[in-house]
Amino acid sequence: MDMSIVKQTGTKAVSIAVAGMILPLIVGVGISFSMSGKNENTNEISYILYIGIVLSVTSFPVLARMLAELKLINTELGKLALSTSLINDVCAWALLALAIALSEQNSSTWASVWVVASNMLFVAFCFFVVRPSVTWLIKRTPEGKQFSEFQICVVLVGVVISAFITDVIGTHSIFGAFVYGLVIPNGPLGAAIIEKLEDFVSGLLLPIFY
Repeated sequence: MDMSIVKQTGTKAVSIAVAGMILPLIVGVGISFSMSGKNENTNEISYILYIGIVLSVTSFPVLARMLAELKLINTELGKLALSTSLINDVCAWALLALAIALSEQNSSTWASVWVVASNMLFVAFCFFVVRPSVTWLIKRTPEGKQFSEFQICVVLVGVVISAFITDVIGTHSIFGAFVYGLVIPNGPLGAAIIEKLEDFVSGLLLPIFY
């Protein structure tokens, strides 16, 4: 993930992302609050939070695909939209992790805290351990030389492991894969992975998912 795009747009992207989330979140919380209490088996707090999140999120993969189709992805407007959506998605996944932690009917408060803390540790591990490791792997490969199949497989196995970890924690497997994707540095490795997987993902997985 090219995090430099977010740095280029600066505080503008953050401001738009926050402003774009607050109103839909308030509306979603208001609607869900009026509908809550009708099902005794539903955790009221997590239900209200979940509906608010759903209505306030702009999906990053969907927006990226739309911008690519419209050939706007490399424009200033496209970069700003991507940065805003990325920040929006990160906030949404953080709130979703909290909602899932609170949704466990039989769990104690400490169990919910454990889920949130575990997710924070996972994110920290990805940024402070996985990212430097991947950067070392990139530097270890001579410039101009292609990455081996083994190296790419190691990186892709990391996606599966990350998804498995967050699923075990109790969040969602997509959250793990999403965070792992954020820590992969933009450059030759990212380009090599896209080259290997783009047709398979765009032609098969995306239509199935959406």
